[in-house]
Amino acid sequence: MTYVGVDPGRRGGLCVLSGGSSVLDPLEMDVTSMPDTRRDLLDWLFVTLAKHPSPYRCTVEQVSGFMGNRSKGKSDEGEGGGNTGHTMFVFGQNYGECLMALDALHDLTTLDLKYVTVVPNVWQRGLGIPPKLKTERPKAYKRRLKEFACQLFPQKTLTLLTADASLLAAYSRSYVEW
Repeated sequence: MTYVGVDPGRRGGLCVLSGGSSVLDPLEMDVTSMPDTRRDLLDWLFVTLAKHPSPYRCTVEQVSGFMGNRSKGKSDEGEGGGNTGHTMFVFGQNYGECLMALDALHDLTTLDLKYVTVVPNVWQRGLGIPPKLKTERPKAYKRRLKEFACQLFPQKTLTLLTADASLLAAYSRSYVEW
């Protein structure tokens, strides 16, 4: 079985994970930052999934952001100011494009592919990641998630863009009942 993690943000990523069930079945892992276009997203998923065994089980991060007032000097990291309407629109567009790509691969090919959506606090709690502290800056929290991902997958070079996707694939592998 192959597990896919999808972090649909503009600064998100994709991870495809298979194998690793024993010493004779080594872990295979492909990661990339979120492609720039719908076509690139679909192409990367199609080509990458073809290198991994069927069936495919995907976990897509479902984030519901909030809009807020940025006029009070808050940074773009969401430090109390929420997100701009444009940011939320682009995120929703990326989220929809990711779901469309997975639906297209399922409906237009013979791939045995299923997906679920999960909110961040559920998959993070499932993996034993402590929640973001009230005093913790968003970038510091993202670095903490990356460190956790690097501990799970020391054989791979992960970035801030691909860490969440790799953790979503790990969550899919260990905690989602397919």
